[in-house]
Amino acid sequence: MSCIKASVMLAALPVVELILKKLLSTILLCGLLITSLTGYACELADQHCVPQRSWQIAVAVGAGVKLNPLYGGDNIPLVVLPDIAWYGESAYFDNGELGYQWIQDNPLSLETFVAVNTEKAYFSFWHPANVLFSNMELSSSFSPSQEPKRRVDFDDAAHRDWALDAGLRAHWITRSGEWRLAVLTDVTNTYNGQHLDVNYQHAWQINQWTLSTTLGLQWKSRQLLNYYYGLGDRDNVGDGFQYQAGSGWFPSIGLLARRPISERWSWIMRANYQHLPESMRNSPLVERNNVVSGFIGAAYQF
Repeated sequence: MSCIKASVMLAALPVVELILKKLLSTILLCGLLITSLTGYACELADQHCVPQRSWQIAVAVGAGVKLNPLYGGDNIPLVVLPDIAWYGESAYFDNGELGYQWIQDNPLSLETFVAVNTEKAYFSFWHPANVLFSNMELSSSFSPSQEPKRRVDFDDAAHRDWALDAGLRAHWITRSGEWRLAVLTDVTNTYNGQHLDVNYQHAWQINQWTLSTTLGLQWKSRQLLNYYYGLGDRDNVGDGFQYQAGSGWFPSIGLLARRPISERWSWIMRANYQHLPESMRNSPLVERNNVVSGFIGAAYQF
């Protein structure tokens, strides 16, 4: 009888896991529908906010390129990058992210939001992460010589779908910088996983240049990485190319520099380095072990 009970319990584990995932998704979505009872007055001098009931529209023009980390992926030139945002008293839209701010105070703020998952950007040119400035990435690799690994061009793999994430994000502002923590989950049943993002941003002034550095650490679940970078029966590849990806951590560091030219124009430079975990870089789809981003140009604020 004990063996039967153990078998029943093991069989029920996937069901329990599915229920927990659905519950998390429901909680995050319901948060978007609840009306906040507090208001917030955004000061124009505050670099962490946009004035209420106003559009922020800017465009950066310059030089850059996105080197796709996937085998067979086309490189994407970065020449014109728009930046579009609107903030109301609580609701907001910011470069493809739609959210609701619950707490807007100093030092703590809290928001729930939905956004297109950026993983699909490596598989599709027309993805918001490839055309919006706030999500700009530039991929590259600086790895030592090694034995050739198994490789599969992404065009030869099965189609990967777009996904929509819902998330909860907290900001904690200190005298020296800002901490951000976000938890996101798939709400479209695409990859049925979660990811976590924590980073610290510090800004300082050198003459007319405003510099900002960001240290980040991101975690992505096994379901997320395996959906996009795993290879199985759906991909119609040989047994020697099948791959099951696990979860992984993505440490990163970024730098943003801005210098005003006039009231509306400014010089802007941006660079970012992200290290890919073993669970992703061992995939036959992935050519490089890191993602390096960069852009230099001029931005115009409308």
